[in-house]
Amino acid sequence: MYPSSESVAAVMEASREGKTARLMELLEWNPTLANAKDDSSGLGGLAPLHWAAMNNRVEVVELLVRRGASIDTTDCSELTPIHYAVEAGHNEVASSLLRLKASVDAKDQYDQTPLHTAAASKLSRSGEAIRTLVSHGATLDARRADGFTPLCLAVYLGREGAVSDLLMSGADPRVEVKGAGNAFQIAEREHRARVGAVLRSWNQMRALDRDLGMLHMLRGQISLATSEDNDDTMRSGDRWDYAAQCRKYYAASRKFRRAFPDHQWNAR
Repeated sequence: MYPSSESVAAVMEASREGKTARLMELLEWNPTLANAKDDSSGLGGLAPLHWAAMNNRVEVVELLVRRGASIDTTDCSELTPIHYAVEAGHNEVASSLLRLKASVDAKDQYDQTPLHTAAASKLSRSGEAIRTLVSHGATLDARRADGFTPLCLAVYLGREGAVSDLLMSGADPRVEVKGAGNAFQIAEREHRARVGAVLRSWNQMRALDRDLGMLHMLRGQISLATSEDNDDTMRSGDRWDYAAQCRKYYAASRKFRRAFPDHQWNAR
């Protein structure tokens, strides 16, 4: 049955307002309404799932998907419901969509993924969205049509929290954007001093982290020398080098973590 404009308006309202009983009635009457498109909103081609996602209606999302709604339905800009959920800061809805197998790397007309959307967000919950997307396999260094990765975009916009979360999740600051450079160069050119400080601290931490394997090897040699009571092998210089390097590493680590006290460090 081809839905009337009145029934389309009704299903959009029920999805937007979280009226699950009314929505069930409408879907029983005409199941095709689960995938109806609203061209009267001025936003262009929104489906019931878009309205539910942007208004944090978890129950509605789950009901619509059970009734056959396409979970990766797109509007006229090719934005999917998870793009809308992330943009609005509704992590619960985003998590629900991902559990229901929404594409974590869905791309809009500019090849922007939900992770790009989270990286660009000014909302305080953007870090939670980033971690949720990454935990569901989001491509950290996905490129938009202009070549920007989520990290480069966050650096360009000066989103310190997003930069920190993306780095902690494994985003590569060395990835280059044609005509813009890598994350370090973008921060310098855009005069993002605080973001630049985050990148430098992270770079120092990673460099020290790479050295930690050798330090542990040195510690093993020192322990062996101690157990064998071999004074020739057990040099005081070795002991001092290991201790100094460890202090340097943990000082850098503490500095970076103090800069972002709200990050869920224990979730790594």
